[in-house]
Amino acid sequence: MASRCQLLTQRHDHSWFTEAPSDINTYPSSLMTPSPTLPPHITSRMYALYLLFSTTLHIFLQILLSFLSLPRTLHTHFLHDGARYLKEHYYTPNAFALITGSTDGIGRAFALELADRGWNIILHGRTPARIKPLLEHLREKYPRQTFLPLPIDAAEAGGVSQALQKLGPDISVTLLINNAGALPPVRAFPELSDEEVIDNVAVNVTFGVLIVKALMNGWFARRSCVLAMGSIGAVMTLPGTPTYSASKSYTHKFYACLRTQLSSPHPAFSATTPSPTELEILPIIVGGVRTKMTPISEDGKIFFPAPQEFARHTLAKVGLGREVYGYFWHEVQMWCITIWPEEGGMRGWVNGAMMHGVEKLRAEGWRRLGGGARMVDGRLVGGGRVLRGSMGEMIEMVEVAIVKKIPIIKG
Repeated sequence: MASRCQLLTQRHDHSWFTEAPSDINTYPSSLMTPSPTLPPHITSRMYALYLLFSTTLHIFLQILLSFLSLPRTLHTHFLHDGARYLKEHYYTPNAFALITGSTDGIGRAFALELADRGWNIILHGRTPARIKPLLEHLREKYPRQTFLPLPIDAAEAGGVSQALQKLGPDISVTLLINNAGALPPVRAFPELSDEEVIDNVAVNVTFGVLIVKALMNGWFARRSCVLAMGSIGAVMTLPGTPTYSASKSYTHKFYACLRTQLSSPHPAFSATTPSPTELEILPIIVGGVRTKMTPISEDGKIFFPAPQEFARHTLAKVGLGREVYGYFWHEVQMWCITIWPEEGGMRGWVNGAMMHGVEKLRAEGWRRLGGGARMVDGRLVGGGRVLRGSMGEMIEMVEVAIVKKIPIIKG
């Protein structure tokens, strides 16, 4: 009997389990079940099939969603009469439109378009000298309208309220086009100075936020509209724009939160100073436009409109009251990218392929700017011969042209 009990005890001895060893190799070999492995060619084939299936499904669902949202897209870009809405709801003979960054590019195009529609305009620029040419042109062409300068260095980002007070107490703004923005110098990010990073964020973020805050403290009319220029860079990755693209992401989120806060019934969010009872906030997703930032001078590039064309299309979105693309083909461009899944790096590959073509065109434009060319109404004018060279030479020329502000030609 004792021997039988001893045998059973030996059979069911679990002391090895209660005292777990620190090294897994000391476990009984009978319990060490190896995980099944497949040959590399089978696993790679399975992953390829999975990638093909997931990509096909993703594209199918994206196309389906696009068809479902097609009526909204058609209404946004083709059926909505924003020009009429702008005139009926925000235009009055005594009201003003304030345009930040109005001395060049998109801002200048907005100023010309609104002046042609009879608006009084406050022109913002970095210095009085930068504002003067456009100011004199508009005053000469439209003598019955009022055009006022607003010189503020957006990189300083201070003194916005004081500068507005100098315009006079009777100024009523019904349309703000927050357009001021800038790319950082064309260098590797670690090579940028702290001041360059701070200034770039101040121009793209701080200044725009402060001017909205200042206008809400009594300068906006009771019914007003804010057109906030965002960027496609907030959605897709662009080389050389870490601070710029991140700043534009902030811009989109800021206006979305501000719109929500203004509609909140909570008393903590009610302004104690006079504020507009109806403020339409319209963030605009901006793609490539033929300016100094994207110096492409070729007609027929549907993804790169001239500034005047972009301004006209964007003003046609007033009244929609939500984040939209200002230009139809910019939305198509983003659809061509976002239709691809991120799985397997496909979206990144498509994005990189598209941006490679863009960078070639921009590099050619920058070479010409470095040779003395100028962007005039979406076209590169002058500058002599087109500069040739490697990407490194192009970056060096951009540094000379933009940072040191002296033209240089390399053959």
